[in-house]
Amino acid sequence: MRSASADLTRFAPGNAFIQLALGLNSLWTNRPREVVDGLRKPLPWEIYLKPSVSIGAMYFQSLTGALHELGEHEQELKEARRGRAVYPDLLNLQAYEVRALIALGHIEEVNRLLDEIIAMRSRWAYPSCCLALATPGYVIQAAAEELRTHGDVQASIKTANRAADWYSSRIGDEAKKEENRAGLGDALYKAERWEEARSVFEDLAREFPANIHYLGRLGTLAARRGDRTEALRIADWLKRYVNPDICGNQTFRSACILALLGDKDGAIALLREAIAMGYGGADPPDPVGYGLIFRHSMDLESLRGYPPFEDLIKPRG
Repeated sequence: MRSASADLTRFAPGNAFIQLALGLNSLWTNRPREVVDGLRKPLPWEIYLKPSVSIGAMYFQSLTGALHELGEHEQELKEARRGRAVYPDLLNLQAYEVRALIALGHIEEVNRLLDEIIAMRSRWAYPSCCLALATPGYVIQAAAEELRTHGDVQASIKTANRAADWYSSRIGDEAKKEENRAGLGDALYKAERWEEARSVFEDLAREFPANIHYLGRLGTLAARRGDRTEALRIADWLKRYVNPDICGNQTFRSACILALLGDKDGAIALLREAIAMGYGGADPPDPVGYGLIFRHSMDLESLRGYPPFEDLIKPRG
């Protein structure tokens, strides 16, 4: 994928859209410096970075994600706010700002921002395949994840509970939407409300048996409640599941289960395998690169500080 995009760039060096595609691929493959350098080239970005072309939000997704990986959080915040100015009604951009603010320790600003967006209207940005669902719940969950990554578990749980409240407040057809039900399950999971999360994901897995995320959640929940037999059964099924279209997502899920069971080397072996299979996206539709995903996963917390894991997630370029 990355090689093909690079070839396209050589044939059309002034094409901003191709540079954006290359940036996404570089982010996916944990090469954040390449992302930053490419997206800061003097190209006609104004064609895409305007309110009427919401695909331009992917520019800010890639650039802020890369700057986050590089630890350049002041620049990350600046770019997130620039993106919000272009797309004030797309909540994706608020999530990118929240991530930068937490990394900088500006927690009061985070809370004010969450207060602002809690009543905002959800909007799905085009293309839905490549940008996360733009809802207040998504932004709040992004905050919860970032807080936990920076070691503030209690604040993370509190924030995740706030996300669960938002999803629980959906009514009618909104409450029945698969993405909102899954969002509730993820919020409950991040809030460590294991049994409630398990109930949500059991229902979703029965209704959508092909969804790897739901089965993976049931596997990590089994590991967390001490059911090693069930956790290993799911991990083994995921490891053996063959579907090239999901780019190693199933292998990543299996690695998360092993990490929770204490098998560090087994988990890292599977993470390496997932990368080789093309893994670089979180739960679709939010491709932000395996380096950022692995570092932020609460299921991989036991691997943090372990030299083979730290070597695996360090930026490659």
